[in-house]
Amino acid sequence: MTDELEVARLRFELAAVDRSLVLMLSLRERLQHRILRAKAALGLTLFDPAQEAVVRRRARNWAGRYGGSPDLAEATIGAAIEAGKDSFTRRFEMPSGGRWEATRFPTGPEADPEEGPLPPPPVLPEVLPRARTLR
Repeated sequence: MTDELEVARLRFELAAVDRSLVLMLSLRERLQHRILRAKAALGLTLFDPAQEAVVRRRARNWAGRYGGSPDLAEATIGAAIEAGKDSFTRRFEMPSGGRWEATRFPTGPEADPEEGPLPPPPVLPEVLPRARTLR
């Protein structure tokens, strides 16, 4: 039988997983920005709907393999793709020709936090410390 301490422990574990998800989504956004910056420097078209479709299908397949919801995985990755594109376009300006010109982007952690080190990964506790029960 599940008691209140077990519920508290499960919530604590869920919060650790949520923190890990946020960390991974932040890392994904940083990597996405690096790819977009590299494409911009080469004068390439930044957004590729065919590649985005591949990434979404891949997320669905992985979720199916791991026993998760393919719909949730695709929606999450899709939202991450769109949010990364949006945050990038808010940060940098697109030339009027519709293609990004080679631009010298700032480098180093002071000029660009995306170049800095990543935060340490969250740790999932083995055991929840004894705490009083929640109401």
